Amino acid sequence: MKKILLSAVLGATALLAGASINGYKSVVFHNTDGSSFAVAMEDGMTTRVAGGNVTLSCAKGDVVVPCEQLKYWNYSASDGDSGLWQGLELVGSDMVGVVIEGDRISLHNLPQNSTVGLYSVDGRMIVNARVSEYYEIPTSNLANGVYVLTYNGKSLKVAVK
Repeated sequence: MKKILLSAVLGATALLAGASINGYKSVVFHNTDGSSFAVAMEDGMTTRVAGGNVTLSCAKGDVVVPCEQLKYWNYSASDGDSGLWQGLELVGSDMVGVVIEGDRISLHNLPQNSTVGLYSVDGRMIVNARVSEYYEIPTSNLANGVYVLTYNGKSLKVAVK
């Protein structure tokens, strides 16, 4: 199963490089809960699957989608939401959105009383908060490196540059 998923990911990554050439304007994520959202494609955008997440990256930042909430994704000739690169909410979706951009990490669509944490790789707690809807973690005071972001029992690695 992992070989099939890896092959699909590698194929999708290769397709992403040529997607804009073929007239595609967005990447559409279809979630297991039946909702979907489209991210506008940007120049130099890349995709990777690691740590249980699909991550789209470009000069504007990262859009991170947990694989467990993702049924599949495809490319579309329709316009996508360019606001997702700028930390706007994922309107109409029950999925938590994580956007890493510039000097902040933004979490969107958090359920009521969500627990959010940020930890250094040596286990030191940087942030521990109980929040709802939207939460932003400033990263300008953090040392460059890899951190672990947790929310509601889920975790992902984030790089601070």
